[in-house]
Amino acid sequence: MKFLQTLFRTGFTELSLTKKWLLRLALSGLVVGGAFQAWSLWGDAAGGEGYSLTAFRSGLGFVAGFLIGVAARIFFKVTALVGLGLAVLGYGLQKLGVIDLPWDSLGDVVHAFGSAVQHNTDRFQDFLTSYLPAGLTSFLGLGSGVTQKPRFDED
Repeated sequence: MKFLQTLFRTGFTELSLTKKWLLRLALSGLVVGGAFQAWSLWGDAAGGEGYSLTAFRSGLGFVAGFLIGVAARIFFKVTALVGLGLAVLGYGLQKLGVIDLPWDSLGDVVHAFGSAVQHNTDRFQDFLTSYLPAGLTSFLGLGSGVTQKPRFDED
């Protein structure tokens, strides 16, 4: 359990200098753009609405992309670790004679898994392109999040 706590904590908090400044810039765009947008809607003030909406959407896109990227990287690491552990466990139990795994149908299982991943990835791509605003900053945030390297130990 300590392993997962360290993975999540370091994945979202221990950022490089560049990523810190990108997140600060995105958060300031989100806050300032949202404040100006709310002020213009509340006070019926004209002028600057286009820039404030762009700043708000860009900030929101980067932050959302970054969070999704970090979460995806952690998910893939944990999934790969669990899958490798189950494969080693199955192989070991088969060598001991406890279970008999049908290795002939493994290709069918891999093909079905690949089809399921492709189907879900298409839906994830639709989510990313339709719900995240400001595509360029979303892509930049997603790239920053995926390249964020969490630590696996406390040291």
